Amino acid sequence: MTAALWLPWSQVLMAQPPRGEFNKDEAKSLKIGIYTRVLRLTPAEAEKFWPIFNELEEKREAIMAQERDIRDQVEANFNELDDAELEELIDRMVALRKEEVLLTEEYYLKYKKILPIRKVALIHRAEMMYKRTLLERMRGPVDDR
Repeated sequence: MTAALWLPWSQVLMAQPPRGEFNKDEAKSLKIGIYTRVLRLTPAEAEKFWPIFNELEEKREAIMAQERDIRDQVEANFNELDDAELEELIDRMVALRKEEVLLTEEYYLKYKKILPIRKVALIHRAEMMYKRTLLERMRGPVDDR
């Protein structure tokens, strides 16, 4: 089992650009590669999966942008915000988190309609592998001096 998991993973790592040299397109390519290998999507599954996945990604990015805006407002204006304004910002952040949870549930149900449950279960693994690999690559080379 370990060898079966390692082989696709090692192929992902070997096919990636050098550490620290990622742009948005390369990150997206990395994500697609990892998801494709981990989920082992058939062509028919991929045809149904990617439009749903991309739709979810767009919605998540919109929520994350709103969350960033709120964090930036709090960070930049913390001392000037009164308690009511701060509470409103926190309430908006909590509402966005709830929206994220509802999206997760909505898209889980969509994935179950198009993929076997074992592949649905691997989506989280693929996302964690992607994040870990991206973070490692973005950290850049290790200086051993």
